[in-house]
Amino acid sequence: VVELTPTGASGEGGNSAIFAFTATARTYADLVVTEVSAPLTGRGGESIAVRWIVTNQGGVTAPGGFADRIVLSDDTIIGDADDVELALVPRAADVLAGGTYTVDRSVTLPLRLDGRFYLGVVTDAGGDVVEPDTRADNTSAPVAIDVTA
Repeated sequence: VVELTPTGASGEGGNSAIFAFTATARTYADLVVTEVSAPLTGRGGESIAVRWIVTNQGGVTAPGGFADRIVLSDDTIIGDADDVELALVPRAADVLAGGTYTVDRSVTLPLRLDGRFYLGVVTDAGGDVVEPDTRADNTSAPVAIDVTA
Protein backbone atom coordinates (compact mmCIF):
# COMPACT_ATOMS: atom_id res chain seq x y z
CA VAL A 1 0.00 0.00 0.00
CA VAL A 2 1.36 3.39 -0.98
CA GLU A 3 -0.02 6.58 0.49
CA LEU A 4 -0.40 9.64 -1.72
CA THR A 5 -1.42 13.18 -0.93
CA PRO A 6 -4.34 14.81 -2.82
CA THR A 7 -1.78 16.28 -5.21
CA GLY A 8 -0.26 12.85 -5.96
CA ALA A 9 2.91 13.32 -3.93
CA SER A 10 4.14 10.62 -1.58
CA GLY A 11 2.31 10.60 1.76
CA GLU A 12 4.79 8.29 3.47
CA GLY A 13 6.64 11.05 5.35
CA GLY A 14 4.32 11.20 8.38
CA ASN A 15 4.52 7.57 9.46
CA SER A 16 6.66 7.97 12.54
CA ALA A 17 6.05 8.73 16.16
CA ILE A 18 8.19 9.44 19.19
CA PHE A 19 7.27 8.33 22.67
CA ALA A 20 9.09 9.49 25.75
CA PHE A 21 8.65 7.58 29.02
CA THR A 22 10.51 6.91 32.20
CA ALA A 23 10.65 3.45 33.74
CA THR A 24 11.05 3.24 37.49
CA ALA A 25 11.68 0.22 39.64
CA ARG A 26 8.94 -0.72 42.10
CA THR A 27 9.50 -2.24 45.48
CA TYR A 28 7.43 -5.27 46.46
CA ALA A 29 6.87 -7.53 49.43
CA ASP A 30 8.86 -10.78 49.52
CA LEU A 31 7.47 -13.37 51.93
CA VAL A 32 9.95 -16.13 52.81
CA VAL A 33 9.46 -19.15 55.08
CA THR A 34 12.67 -18.88 57.09
CA GLU A 35 12.15 -21.75 59.54
CA VAL A 36 9.97 -24.83 60.03
CA SER A 37 10.11 -27.14 63.02
CA ALA A 38 8.19 -30.33 63.73
CA PRO A 39 8.79 -33.58 65.61
CA LEU A 40 11.03 -36.21 64.02
CA THR A 41 8.32 -38.89 64.33
CA GLY A 42 4.56 -39.16 64.36
CA ARG A 43 1.72 -41.67 64.15
CA GLY A 44 -1.04 -41.57 61.55
CA GLY A 45 -4.29 -40.22 62.99
CA GLU A 46 -2.50 -38.32 65.76
CA SER A 47 -1.69 -34.62 66.03
CA ILE A 48 1.76 -33.07 65.85
CA ALA A 49 2.86 -29.50 66.57
CA VAL A 50 4.29 -27.54 63.64
CA ARG A 51 5.93 -24.13 64.00
CA TRP A 52 7.06 -21.85 61.21
CA ILE A 53 8.46 -18.37 60.82
CA VAL A 54 7.83 -16.11 57.83
CA THR A 55 9.89 -13.00 57.07
CA ASN A 56 8.99 -10.19 54.68
CA GLN A 57 12.34 -9.59 52.98
CA GLY A 58 10.79 -7.05 50.62
CA GLY A 59 10.77 -3.30 50.85
CA VAL A 60 7.05 -2.76 51.46
CA THR A 61 4.35 -4.11 53.75
CA ALA A 62 2.67 -7.36 52.72
CA PRO A 63 -1.04 -6.82 53.31
CA GLY A 64 -2.92 -9.43 55.32
CA GLY A 65 -5.59 -11.54 53.71
CA PHE A 66 -3.42 -14.45 52.57
CA ALA A 67 -2.94 -17.98 53.89
CA ASP A 68 -0.10 -20.38 54.66
CA ARG A 69 -0.44 -24.04 53.66
CA ILE A 70 1.11 -26.95 55.57
CA VAL A 71 1.66 -30.01 53.39
CA LEU A 72 2.92 -33.56 53.80
CA SER A 73 4.83 -35.03 50.87
CA ASP A 74 6.29 -38.46 50.16
CA ASP A 75 9.31 -36.80 48.50
CA THR A 76 11.45 -33.72 49.12
CA ILE A 77 9.66 -31.67 46.44
CA ILE A 78 7.12 -29.46 48.17
CA GLY A 79 4.52 -28.32 45.66
CA ASP A 80 4.21 -31.32 43.37
CA ALA A 81 1.21 -33.60 42.84
CA ASP A 82 1.85 -36.00 45.74
CA ASP A 83 1.44 -33.37 48.48
CA VAL A 84 -1.40 -33.71 50.98
CA GLU A 85 -2.68 -30.49 52.55
CA LEU A 86 -2.71 -30.79 56.34
CA ALA A 87 -3.90 -27.24 57.06
CA LEU A 88 -4.59 -23.90 55.42
CA VAL A 89 -3.89 -21.16 57.96
CA PRO A 90 -5.30 -17.68 57.22
CA ARG A 91 -3.21 -14.59 57.96
CA ALA A 92 -5.28 -11.43 58.56
CA ALA A 93 -2.54 -9.08 59.81
CA ASP A 94 -0.10 -7.16 57.63
CA VAL A 95 3.60 -8.08 57.62
CA LEU A 96 5.78 -4.98 57.68
CA ALA A 97 8.89 -4.75 55.49
CA GLY A 98 11.61 -6.56 57.42
CA GLY A 99 8.99 -7.96 59.82
CA THR A 100 8.34 -11.55 60.80
CA TYR A 101 5.55 -13.65 62.23
CA THR A 102 5.57 -17.03 63.94
CA VAL A 103 2.78 -19.59 63.81
CA ASP A 104 2.26 -22.64 66.03
CA ARG A 105 -0.31 -25.07 64.65
CA SER A 106 -1.42 -28.56 65.55
CA VAL A 107 -2.12 -30.79 62.55
CA THR A 108 -3.32 -34.38 62.28
CA LEU A 109 -1.26 -36.83 60.25
CA PRO A 110 -3.24 -38.95 57.77
CA LEU A 111 -4.06 -42.55 58.65
CA ARG A 112 -2.43 -45.61 57.04
CA LEU A 113 0.93 -44.01 56.34
CA ASP A 114 4.18 -45.70 57.14
CA GLY A 115 7.68 -44.49 56.30
CA ARG A 116 9.61 -41.29 55.79
CA PHE A 117 7.64 -38.25 54.71
CA TYR A 118 8.36 -34.52 54.47
CA LEU A 119 6.54 -31.53 55.89
CA GLY A 120 6.60 -28.19 54.13
CA VAL A 121 5.01 -24.77 54.50
CA VAL A 122 4.00 -22.53 51.61
CA THR A 123 3.38 -18.92 52.61
CA ASP A 124 0.88 -16.89 50.59
CA ALA A 125 -0.27 -20.20 49.10
CA GLY A 126 -3.00 -18.54 47.02
CA GLY A 127 -0.72 -15.89 45.51
CA ASP A 128 -2.70 -13.03 47.06
CA VAL A 129 0.30 -10.81 47.87
CA VAL A 130 1.97 -9.05 44.92
CA GLU A 131 5.48 -10.55 44.82
CA PRO A 132 6.79 -10.52 41.23
CA ASP A 133 9.90 -12.64 40.66
CA THR A 134 10.07 -13.84 44.28
CA ARG A 135 7.45 -16.62 44.47
CA ALA A 136 10.12 -19.33 44.39
CA ASP A 137 11.11 -18.55 47.99
CA ASN A 138 7.55 -18.84 49.36
CA THR A 139 8.07 -22.56 49.98
CA SER A 140 10.07 -23.91 52.90
CA ALA A 141 12.77 -26.50 52.75
CA PRO A 142 11.33 -29.96 53.45
CA VAL A 143 11.46 -31.26 57.04
CA ALA A 144 11.71 -35.05 57.40
CA ILE A 145 9.25 -36.90 59.64
CA ASP A 146 9.03 -40.67 60.13
CA VAL A 147 5.37 -41.70 60.27
CA THR A 148 4.06 -45.02 61.58
CA ALA A 149 0.61 -46.41 60.90
